[in-house]
Amino acid sequence: MTSPQDEQQRRWAEALAFEKQWGVDAPLRIAERIGVVALLGDEQGIARLKQIAACVDQIIQAKVRNAQ
Repeated sequence: MTSPQDEQQRRWAEALAFEKQWGVDAPLRIAERIGVVALLGDEQGIARLKQIAACVDQIIQAKVRNAQ
């Protein structure tokens, strides 16, 4: 069984991977995946992707702030 902290670290790692691969398009790619997972009826998958999306949003916002 994994701890909540382990799960949070895993989500951040996934978010960093999305952001590295897709850059500013990462939110769109995650939204597309949420759509596919929703069609499959995978509620846990939807929740996981929403958590990843929130992390990606924070990463992108930080990059925008640092670029100013």
